Amino acid sequence: MEPAPQRTEPRVEPTPQRKSTEVQSAPPIHDFEDQDGGGGKKRKQSQMVAKLGDFIEFRKNHIEKIIEKLDDKKRCEDDYSVETCIDIVDTLEELIDDQKVDANELFQSEMNRQIFVKTKNPDVRLIWLKKKISQVYSLTFLCCKCSTHFSCMFII
Repeated sequence: MEPAPQRTEPRVEPTPQRKSTEVQSAPPIHDFEDQDGGGGKKRKQSQMVAKLGDFIEFRKNHIEKIIEKLDDKKRCEDDYSVETCIDIVDTLEELIDDQKVDANELFQSEMNRQIFVKTKNPDVRLIWLKKKISQVYSLTFLCCKCSTHFSCMFII
């Protein structure tokens, strides 16, 4: 009998443990433009976002101011509306009904409405209104002679 072959296992030498002084590899180096471009893009984007935000805020304020002006104009138009003028004329006891009707025609003009309402002294307001009415009467009388009454009324 032959002796059984011995099994020989390959002998592995233990590798010496390296100390922590081992140098690790550096991260891959990117092109400088790529590195700057990434951060630069973000910076440019944030600057654009900030500028857009400023522009939007500017436009918002501008629109709010326009709306305020339109509201003020609307309030003024309400103050000088035909309805307001007629309400004031209706309170004037010194005018007869025919004069009140003629006064209503005067209020087709925005300028006449403004003057009428803005005149705070009631006596001055009445004098102004009577003068305007008499101008309409005299013009109507002259125009009726030539039968062009309606065209002349629109010239006033």
